[in-house]
Amino acid sequence: MSDRQKFISTAASFIGCKEADRSHRQIIDVYNGHKPLAEATP
Repeated sequence: MSDRQKFISTAASFIGCKEADRSHRQIIDVYNGHKPLAEATP
């Protein structure tokens, strides 16, 4: 599977995640699992 397909598959798996039912934690955990964390640049 190409990197593009992996990205699309992962993104699609998060469709329907909501903060209200805390299912959005999956997204936060994936983000926090990458080091170094992404930062906004000024």
